Amino acid sequence: MGERVGVLVSGYARAVAVVTAGAANALVWRGPRVSLGTEIWRLGTDVSAGQQIGLLKVQVGAQHLTVPLIATAAIGGGSLAWRLAHL
Repeated sequence: MGERVGVLVSGYARAVAVVTAGAANALVWRGPRVSLGTEIWRLGTDVSAGQQIGLLKVQVGAQHLTVPLIATAAIGGGSLAWRLAHL
């Protein structure tokens, strides 16, 4: 796994670290602008450990790179009591 880049938070479970699936490598000359962005996918109530949850988008000059974002632990759906309280 790569670098920790964020945290996945739900209203009914503990926060889970989000890491990159690997590195974004680019060969560039000095000076190009680097832009970073994320695309986080709509997730259901359950997220599995190791599940891809979106993409880290990197632009270096004219090069566009994407790196998968991975949840490091599982998040289960809210309990029945939590669901009833949040109808």
